[in-house]
Amino acid sequence: NTTFNLPTTRLTNPDPVFGQRNIYVTDPGFTSIFTKQNERRYGLRVDLDSQLNRVHRGKVGVEWNWINLNHIGPHIDDNVFADVWDVDPMLGAAYIQDRLDYGDLVIDLGLRWDHWDPNAQFPTLPGLVDCSITTLGPTQCREADVSEASTKDELSPRLGVAHPITDATQVRLSYGKF
Repeated sequence: NTTFNLPTTRLTNPDPVFGQRNIYVTDPGFTSIFTKQNERRYGLRVDLDSQLNRVHRGKVGVEWNWINLNHIGPHIDDNVFADVWDVDPMLGAAYIQDRLDYGDLVIDLGLRWDHWDPNAQFPTLPGLVDCSITTLGPTQCREADVSEASTKDELSPRLGVAHPITDATQVRLSYGKF
């Protein structure tokens, strides 16, 4: 009943409350605390901007990012507090915007779509790590149920209005979900 079934260097007697080893760290001795992290990002972005006519200036764009994150540590020798993962999430976005210029009055209208895909699986029951989702050897994992992380999408409207009050003063109003 441990996270990665790693050999313990801690308390070997059962916990007096829960009856399991390593529920709480009670060893005040030296521990192997370290962290190794690596992140790689690859991205693609395309934006188009055009003055369609005297009133309308249109903008559209898309962006996509591929990310690789891996993390090892701390407490790699501890069954409960070991923290090891390697994931490849993806981020995407697209937007459309129109700037309406009526001389003194300028109106900006826009809509942005954001997408987040963790692109990962995780244990259905914490502590039971299936061999298909770990980089650890077969002695440190077991057959267990896994679940796919859900993707998230968000639409964000934008609205802006600008109008001059005097030669040196302008009022600006805006609303946006960022």
